[in-house]
Amino acid sequence: MMKSGLPIIEPELKAPFAGDLLNRGGCALVFRSIVETFGEECVISFNGKWGTGKTTFLAMWEKYMENFGYKVIHFNSWENEDAEDPLIALIAEFKKIAGKDNEKWKAVASNIGKVVLATLPSIAGKIAGIDLQDIIKDGAKKAVAIINTRIDEYCRQKAILKDFKLSLAEYVEETCNGKPLVFVIDELDRCNPSFAVKTLERVKHIFEVKGIVFVVAIDEVQLCHSIRGFYGSEHIDAKDYLRRFFKIQYDLPNEDSTDIIQAIMSRFAYDKMPEVNENYKSSYKDLPDLFYLLYKGKQMSIRQLEQYILYARLALANCKGLYVNPISVAFIVYIKMFESNFFEGYSKMRLSHNEVIKHFEENYNDEFFNAKRNSPTYLFYNAVADMLAIRCGYENLSELYEKPMESMGLNNMRLKVKVSKFDKESFTRYFNGKSSQMVGLNTLLSKISLVRDFSS
Repeated sequence: MMKSGLPIIEPELKAPFAGDLLNRGGCALVFRSIVETFGEECVISFNGKWGTGKTTFLAMWEKYMENFGYKVIHFNSWENEDAEDPLIALIAEFKKIAGKDNEKWKAVASNIGKVVLATLPSIAGKIAGIDLQDIIKDGAKKAVAIINTRIDEYCRQKAILKDFKLSLAEYVEETCNGKPLVFVIDELDRCNPSFAVKTLERVKHIFEVKGIVFVVAIDEVQLCHSIRGFYGSEHIDAKDYLRRFFKIQYDLPNEDSTDIIQAIMSRFAYDKMPEVNENYKSSYKDLPDLFYLLYKGKQMSIRQLEQYILYARLALANCKGLYVNPISVAFIVYIKMFESNFFEGYSKMRLSHNEVIKHFEENYNDEFFNAKRNSPTYLFYNAVADMLAIRCGYENLSELYEKPMESMGLNNMRLKVKVSKFDKESFTRYFNGKSSQMVGLNTLLSKISLVRDFSS
């Protein structure tokens, strides 16, 4: 039975990375060393694209840190987005690491109400704001009194915040046995712009105290969009804005592991998939190599990879009985999912053969054009040759190459399309032996019509 995606990993304290298919244990060690080095007070960004496994890694890393005696708080921003202000939700998390009878917590709690009143916009705006219209209306003498009152209120706010930070630092020191408290904030890039920006501001200005290390998981590109949206301007240097909040910026590495491919294929029951055609029986064993080539070469996220392998599985099952290489079907599925504009030009004959070739040569890195023997690149060469041949149809293959007389042999095939990055001799080889039974373009397109566009 085909299951719906990768299993959810529930890390265990004794072996938190036991179920890690991406072998990120080394990354955990590096990240722990950062905490140990900058443990006095620090805000760290943990950057990775959507779907790269940030949340899964952090769940394992949190257990890993607990093994070394660290207290860890996990704050899911997305689940708390309905709070009026992140301040209240963030404060509530600190209570979890000690009981309500903890004396140091009582000291923190006694300052919470003051901080909230002095900080929330609805109140703070009235306290800290100076209305110039009032000053003009009340005259010079009252203006002095108004300004002095505002200055006094501002100084009071500063004193309240100082007392709160001091009590919080003492609470953390006692509760965490001398180690820094690790406070993980996840899913921030999924939140609305206002909540995301306010969370960063609250962390920086209120909670950045001695003994607390904040780890903020972000998709930097998406969070930059949120920042521009919050301030209503596309001209803001959002990356520079983020650098003001983060002392250290760490990018989650995209680990080189084939285990994830096998795990996803197993989850989607590739071993029970009906064969497309007996003539291509041996090609099924090459599917993991194609998936891996695209995963690494096109820098797909794990979530994109999972969606792609699922839709390739469904399309291949739908092509049962057709005379077509499963490698080519899977590759065309990738094109439809992630390069939709190009796919439309290809499938609707808007692009010439040379323009199709040019697209690949301009948009695929050198890894795809390595023509060495036994390289997975041959799968790419084969798939592109099939794309062109299927579109032409068997009767019109002469548009692509001049077929030699039998006595002249394969070496005398002359390719008509222009190539520069493709190895011409290797590429030409994949046009040989095309069968009159090969599937037509319209038939193939109808069989993969279920595939969605993921390129936007």
